[in-house]
Amino acid sequence: MTGIIDKHYLFAPLSEADRQRLTQRKNRRYYHAGSMIFTRNQATTDFFFVISGTVRLYFSAPDGKEKTVKLFSRGQSFGEALMFMRHDTYPANAIATEDTELLVINNREFREILSKNNELCFAIMGALAEYVQSLSSQIEMLSVFDARTRLLHYLREHMRGERKNGALCTLDINKKDLAEYLAIRAETLSRLLKQLEQEHVLVWDQRGVIVHDWKKLQDA
Repeated sequence: MTGIIDKHYLFAPLSEADRQRLTQRKNRRYYHAGSMIFTRNQATTDFFFVISGTVRLYFSAPDGKEKTVKLFSRGQSFGEALMFMRHDTYPANAIATEDTELLVINNREFREILSKNNELCFAIMGALAEYVQSLSSQIEMLSVFDARTRLLHYLREHMRGERKNGALCTLDINKKDLAEYLAIRAETLSRLLKQLEQEHVLVWDQRGVIVHDWKKLQDA
C-alpha cells in the first residue's frame, strides 16, 4: 500500500511522519460490494483513498434512475475537493461496487498539517496542477476520439496482469459502468467488444479480458 500512497498528489509532498500519521491501520475501512460509503447531503468529515476495489460516485434522479459521475479504483482519491472548499455535505452518493478497502482521512486533521507548513501547501498546489492537466487530457480523449479509440485507450491504461498473448487481465469495472464512463451506449460497447473478438484481438468474459494479440491492441 505504501507505494501507491507515496505517488499520490496529496500524500507525496508530505513528510514521512505526516504520511504515517494519516495512513495508520486505524484509518482503514472495509466495505462489502454494495455498501454505501456516503450519501448525498451527508455531513463531510473525511476524504477517501482507494487501497483496493472500486467506488462508484453517482446521482439519483427523482425518477429513480442513477447517473454515474466517476469510478474510483486502486490508487485514486475522492472527496478531497470538498475538504479544500469546506463544503458541509457530500453532493452525491458513493457506493462500493465490489469488496473495497479505503483509507479514510479526516479533513480537519489534514488541514491542520497544511496550516503549519506554507511550503507544503505550495508543493501540493503544484501536484494538484499536474493532476488537473492529466484530467484535461482525459476530457480531450472523451470529446475528440471516437468510441472505439476511447475503449482501446481505456483498456490499454487500466488492464492489470501479465502483458503477453493469451494472458488473463482484470479490470475493476463492469460493462455497464464502463459504457457510462466512456460516454457511449451499452449496445455500442457490446458491438465494439464483439468486433475486437472477431478481429482476434481480445475476449471479455466473466473472469476478465483475455488478450490474444497485444500488438494489435497497442497498434489499434
